[in-house]
Amino acid sequence: MAWGYVVPMTLVSVLSDFFTTNVDPADALPSRYNYGLVLVSYLVASLASYTFLQFAGRIVELGQSVARYAWLAAGAVMMGVGIWAMHFVGMLAYVLPIPVAYEIVPTALSVAPAVLAAAVALSIVARPAVSTRRLLIGGTLMGAGIGAMHYGGMEAMSVSALVRYDPTLFATSIVAAVVLSILALQVRFWVGTSRVPKSGSSASTTSNAIREIVSALILGFAVTAMHYIAMASTYCFANKGSDSLFFLDARLFAGVTTVIASLVLLLAIAAVGFDRRMKAEIAMRRQADANVAAEMERLGSVFRAAGAGILMLDRDARVILANQHVLDSLRKTTAEVVGHAYAELMAGGLDAGVIASWQRAAGAEHLKPVEFDIRTAGAGGTKRIHHITANPIQDEAGLLRYIVLIGVDDTERRMGEIRLFDSARLANLGEMATGMAHEINQPLAVIRMGAESLLEELDCSEAQADPASLIELVRLKLERIAKQAERASNLVGELRTVARKPTNVPLPFDVTEAARVGADLLQEQLRAARIAFTTDLQPTGLMALGEASRLQQVIINLALNARDAVLERQSPTLAGPLGHITLRVAQDEAGGAVLIVEDDGPGIPEHVLARLFEPFFTTKPTGKGTGLGLSISYDIVKRMGGDITAENRSEGGARFRIVFPPASGEPSSDPPQGSLGQPMTAVLGMQPAFAG
Repeated sequence: MAWGYVVPMTLVSVLSDFFTTNVDPADALPSRYNYGLVLVSYLVASLASYTFLQFAGRIVELGQSVARYAWLAAGAVMMGVGIWAMHFVGMLAYVLPIPVAYEIVPTALSVAPAVLAAAVALSIVARPAVSTRRLLIGGTLMGAGIGAMHYGGMEAMSVSALVRYDPTLFATSIVAAVVLSILALQVRFWVGTSRVPKSGSSASTTSNAIREIVSALILGFAVTAMHYIAMASTYCFANKGSDSLFFLDARLFAGVTTVIASLVLLLAIAAVGFDRRMKAEIAMRRQADANVAAEMERLGSVFRAAGAGILMLDRDARVILANQHVLDSLRKTTAEVVGHAYAELMAGGLDAGVIASWQRAAGAEHLKPVEFDIRTAGAGGTKRIHHITANPIQDEAGLLRYIVLIGVDDTERRMGEIRLFDSARLANLGEMATGMAHEINQPLAVIRMGAESLLEELDCSEAQADPASLIELVRLKLERIAKQAERASNLVGELRTVARKPTNVPLPFDVTEAARVGADLLQEQLRAARIAFTTDLQPTGLMALGEASRLQQVIINLALNARDAVLERQSPTLAGPLGHITLRVAQDEAGGAVLIVEDDGPGIPEHVLARLFEPFFTTKPTGKGTGLGLSISYDIVKRMGGDITAENRSEGGARFRIVFPPASGEPSSDPPQGSLGQPMTAVLGMQPAFAG
């Protein structure tokens, strides 16, 4: 027989054993459905679908982690077993008038196509997004796998009948399996895109749960529909009984399968939920740790960058924390400070007896903080005053746990207090000087008027009888008296102007004129000290912005300190001037005013130059200065927008140079910030000390 004839005959024989091509469907055994078991099969399919969606969501969350593949395999097995269990429950719902059993090996093997189909589906849907092409291919493979599982399971039946399938319904069931698989996979993406973002609220959690349940019911319906469409193509025809030696009772097998599959699926769902919860808790802990770390970093930044010094000690008064301010003050590194005893690092300060009393405290006793001052050497050897507050920290039992020391540099505040006190004191003296100047003006006016009246009488006829030489002598004396009275009156007027309290409103003033007034007030004091005082006050019209009386205060302070420096070097027994002081006003290249005060004294020691304008710094003997003269002068010049420097002259002596930027004739609407408003210190011959 030719092979070309045998093969078609064999294929026809196989198809006739599978389809209803050579039998009449009307001769098929009657069948019906147990709708209760149909519902059970649908619930099993829905439970498997819910498990499938949970695994898909968890795999998406894992991203590219290696654990993704383990979850993929487990999810495929769970979904495959669920579909397989639904199939046999559906078979139990198909009631025939003859006994039904299942062969063990074919039944066990029929689960493989379901697992493979679930693996294909899960690998596709467990992605944030998928192309239409992949969706169609995946749905086709999944439908084919479910069809293979169904018809393979049907072949495992052991009945006293022939099982045949209607070709049309068979093809319809395969197409339906593919189409419903594609729709079922699309449901998964509908769940992902419609999912409400987790906000921690019960409303969002409930909404997501409802969406997942609805999606599982839709997917379960698709799987169940595939099965019952395939069952519609099945016909059973009466035949002799099965010869299988090993078979499973249909009812027992379906019942056990349903229970076991349901338990396995529930455990799988619980495992997914537990894993998600553990992941959420781990994420929350990591986030909490990150938040704590960020907060500690912020607190650390504040601690390190705080303008105040912060030092933390343990119960034994050993350093456990120190910020940068403390390290800079001590000129030490962290390793040189942390772990060391407080007494080793700080000379004085917190008393050891106070620490001991805190260490003995216990119970309800509330420990109170203490305050103290320490003096340290700053950059360049400058002296700084630090105000420290020591706070004892107690634990719940009332025992000392930590000691926190917070220190601030109090030097500027102390200087401000002294300036304020000095300002108030000098303001009172200035008011007294103004009152005295007014009282002095009255007799000066009388003296001047009397002298001028006598001069007029010398021109009368009665006075002509006296000798001409006598009249001329008297005239010269009277003119001198009148001139000196006028000069004294002018000086008193300038004194009243200088002693007047500043307005604190910066106004343009003539630097040359202000220097002239200051020089007039210095003339007599310097002449009495046998100091040659020369001035060069050209040109006029150089304007600065501020208060003229403040600049006069600076000029007199510099000149009188120069006088003291000259007198310290020279012996008063020498003949002639003991030294020279020069006051000059000039214009710089930028059009600003330059004021120079220089002397031929011993000059300023090099080690003093760097600290010359520091508050409280002086080289004068105790009782001869507060160390604030040059500091106040420096402050005045800076507040007027100028700059003051000191240097030694090459020919000997010191030179102070004050430079003001050009100022327009318009007054400023803003008062100088931080003005103390102190009157001139040298009005009454008093002089703040400076290192000269």
